Amino acid sequence: MFRQALRYLTSGGNPILKPHFRYTGVTPDEIENATGRKLFAFVEGTVEGEAFRTELARRRPNDVLAHKRYFSRDDQLFVVDHKTYALTNQWSKAKMEPTMAALIAKYGSFGLSYGVAENQAET
Repeated sequence: MFRQALRYLTSGGNPILKPHFRYTGVTPDEIENATGRKLFAFVEGTVEGEAFRTELARRRPNDVLAHKRYFSRDDQLFVVDHKTYALTNQWSKAKMEPTMAALIAKYGSFGLSYGVAENQAET
């Protein structure tokens, strides 16, 4: 269920995130402040996936899996204020529910909502 929700969040070039930043003006930093979680990694400038992953690995030399902890394909990255961002893929029910509750509390006026899928097999 959570993997399916994350696939939706990040498929096709972040169909939810990109318009959210463009139309609301809310920044990734503001979202992290609202949720109390580090949700994004970023690189200065506009870069593609390979350059993003290379820079992430350079920044975290002791974490050989750092590049796998974010949705960082070309179609999953997004640019805000001249920075290229990737959303974390480190989610669980325990993390997603309070994160979504915090986002809805702060940004519900933008029409943000979510629902838990019933009878979905975990994949």
